[in-house]
Amino acid sequence: PTAINPQIDRLPLEATVGWDATLNGNLAEQLQEPTLMGAYEGAGITVLSKGVRFRSNPFASDTFPDNTTLLGNSGSDCGFASNFMCNPSRIDGLTVSNSSQGGGGVFAHGWAHNLEISNNRIRNNQGTLTGGITIGQGEHPDAYLAGTVNPAPGSCQSDVGLPTNTQLPYCFDRFVKVHNNSVTVNSSEGDELFSATPSGGGGVTFCTGADYYSFNNNWVCGNLSTGDGGGFAHLGYIWLNQNDSQHPNQGIRHNVFMFNESTNPTVPTEGGGLILMGAPDTDPTCPGEPDQDCAARLGGVSDGTGPGMVIDANLILGNAASSGAGGGLRIQGLNGTEVGFFPTTPSRWNTAQVTNNIIANNMAGWDGAGVSLQDSLLVNFVNNTVMSNDSTASSGVLFDAFFAPLAGSPGQTCNGSCDRAAAQPSGLSVAPHSTEMLGVITGSTTCPSGHPSCKSISDPLIANNVFWQNRSFHIGVKTPGSGELQSTVALLNSFTNSAVSSQTGIGQCVANTSTWDIGVRGDTAPGNHASGATLAPTFSILTNAAENGNGSNNRTGANPNVAKQYCNGSRIPPELQGLGFYGYQVPPGTNETNVPVPVFNLTAGATVDEGNNWINITWGPLLLTDPSHTTQMLGDYSLTASSTAAIDTADGSVAPAKDFFGRSRPQGSEPDMGAVEFVKAAASDMEVTPLSLAFGDVGNNTDSPLLFVTVSSTGSSPLTGPSGSGPITLSFSSPAFTRVTSGTGVSSSCSTTQSIAVGATCRIYVRFHPTVLGAAAGTMTINSNDASPDVATERAVSLSGRSVRITVTPSSLSFTTLFGGNFGAAQNVTVRNVGTTPLAGPITTSITDVTNGVIFQVQSTTCPTSAVTSLAPNATCNVAVRFRSPTILTQGTGTLNVSDNEPATVKVSLAGIRLF
Repeated sequence: PTAINPQIDRLPLEATVGWDATLNGNLAEQLQEPTLMGAYEGAGITVLSKGVRFRSNPFASDTFPDNTTLLGNSGSDCGFASNFMCNPSRIDGLTVSNSSQGGGGVFAHGWAHNLEISNNRIRNNQGTLTGGITIGQGEHPDAYLAGTVNPAPGSCQSDVGLPTNTQLPYCFDRFVKVHNNSVTVNSSEGDELFSATPSGGGGVTFCTGADYYSFNNNWVCGNLSTGDGGGFAHLGYIWLNQNDSQHPNQGIRHNVFMFNESTNPTVPTEGGGLILMGAPDTDPTCPGEPDQDCAARLGGVSDGTGPGMVIDANLILGNAASSGAGGGLRIQGLNGTEVGFFPTTPSRWNTAQVTNNIIANNMAGWDGAGVSLQDSLLVNFVNNTVMSNDSTASSGVLFDAFFAPLAGSPGQTCNGSCDRAAAQPSGLSVAPHSTEMLGVITGSTTCPSGHPSCKSISDPLIANNVFWQNRSFHIGVKTPGSGELQSTVALLNSFTNSAVSSQTGIGQCVANTSTWDIGVRGDTAPGNHASGATLAPTFSILTNAAENGNGSNNRTGANPNVAKQYCNGSRIPPELQGLGFYGYQVPPGTNETNVPVPVFNLTAGATVDEGNNWINITWGPLLLTDPSHTTQMLGDYSLTASSTAAIDTADGSVAPAKDFFGRSRPQGSEPDMGAVEFVKAAASDMEVTPLSLAFGDVGNNTDSPLLFVTVSSTGSSPLTGPSGSGPITLSFSSPAFTRVTSGTGVSSSCSTTQSIAVGATCRIYVRFHPTVLGAAAGTMTINSNDASPDVATERAVSLSGRSVRITVTPSSLSFTTLFGGNFGAAQNVTVRNVGTTPLAGPITTSITDVTNGVIFQVQSTTCPTSAVTSLAPNATCNVAVRFRSPTILTQGTGTLNVSDNEPATVKVSLAGIRLF
């Protein structure tokens, strides 16, 4: 290190110490203690690194000197011990708790490439941007664009071959892996350096430039943010590459996001469980309070969230966006400037693949309790389970209060008299585009396949999902105010305006509640399209038939019959109310002189000393198990054998290859709807082909050529005998047909002592040996532990043949020639009349079924050749056959047919090879 190149580096445009009007000069930063990177004090663990090589004074200006370059992982670049490209580091196996001065639990500032944060407990920390783990900084320079001159140090991604104006990654923190951590009860002020723009996850935040990150197998529970993203926030423009074999599984996979909350009484905040958002935020009205980070002041949309996002196989349960939308998942600003740069090439747009997630029992103060989309044109929402989420419409514009619109979700109002809130979609809600987003959409903008309304709304591809009983409520006046008493408010069912019924047990799904699975903000009810847009779900389960919209192949009103569904309701288990130490909830505003009537369900709580203008919802259970049954889970959203509406009914062309648990999909003939593929209990399954064997004409008291059937073990358990062990067994209805297990012509015969392994195949060989002249028929029954064959006759193979007077011996001939293409020595076939009367002529011959260009020829015959001659009983005659091949090293086969005038035809198998 030198004075020009210290061991750690700032980010472009970052003021490392103090407040600078040219760098980070907004009101929020001025009010904060002016120390390192906007935090009051350091985090529990702060990671600082070196990422660039300066050729001149790094502190001379706000931008880096023009000749500044990124460090690599070789040569002199590795002379810096803090160059994480050469010295990757790990934070593993630690507990980080009680960091309460603004830095949060773990803070990786910049250039922390290949950092691994794993197997830690990050608990009870507080931060100005994030309470738990922060990767990167919230603020960033202007976009690096392909084909243009970018400020130093530029991107790590070459722009060769990329279209002009393709946004390149910032490369501030590359390949960071965060996995197998417990991130619990952390909190964020949610503002950091964005004044009037609340952004920051309570648990974890990945900021602009945290390119190619992976966030997998983490437990994110009970975190709180006064900004966006109660549990997790992807904040800003971040590149992900799903085709990078050296850094696989990028994105957000196999995590648990549970009981996290975003809440703020003065501005809408989104994404209770997790949020994927462009920076800056889109919510605040602009230009309201002056702020340099306001989207409108910048003149357009954000840069979006970056390409390649995958959100796969996460459990998103019991989270709350109390002051906005997206209780479970919020995606806002996925797309941005790239839509304007490439209006007719949607393959250049940012995408988000949302697959295999269980999104259940989340709550939103406005809409989209399960999932909410805003300014996100290219979301593919496939094979997710979205159940029992509750939108309460409690955080929007509810009353005619001054400045109320600034505290509510954009574009929404209460009803005309403002005595109740407007009903909102609950499972999946999409919003019309913001003014800024519409500013980059033109008449030439081309919507990609599956997203037909992308010009006006966030129109996702919706396929193979389970949407079930996502409930819609609204706030209404319960008791009008009079005199000095204020009006009291209550939570009501959206479409009946009736009070929510009390639960009698924890997690009970009470009857007569309003449900609204999918919709567009601005619609008034399921099937209503007042917003002017209609969604198009396919191959999905929906509670209401009216929600089919422009979709097809849906199952409406068909209960998915998951293993165990529960509904949100009372915070206190109703069945425990008789135990004195539990009691019950009393809604705020209840007169102390009156005995309250307990409501065991979601409860609207108005702030009395604020004129009931801020309404929050008290709800539960915030538990995984039933407290009256300590080993019984409240919810299990896996399919069962009764889930017939969902099993084998999805679209295989878009289904992911794996399910929520990582099991292969499909398990049956087609994929299942929802996040979890149903796996049948281990069972044997037998397939037999063909189901009939025809032996043709066979001389009486002689053996036929062997024929076989193929037995396949296609189940999930070995194929055994009927008792469940040992080999499969056979039975024949006629003694003329017998099984052959060894000898010439037998291969891959089914074992007579062992079972057939899963996925294995074998053969059963059968011989026909008639003893009575005439037609013969029989049945071979294959006995196994497959109790439910796909076809009723699958275990029975039909057998047929005919016994005739003419016989041939041997039943096969084999020839070998050494040199040249001439015929070799002939071999004789003996023809016998086994009948008791003369066999009238002629007895004819023919050669058929010849392969590989070889030649078999009947050289001569002593058998009767005309009708005036015959073959006496038990008499014989001979047919001489010879072989040649025009080419060397050629082997071929054929069949000799010997026919009489009954008519009957017996066959001899022929095989020959030429060596030289």
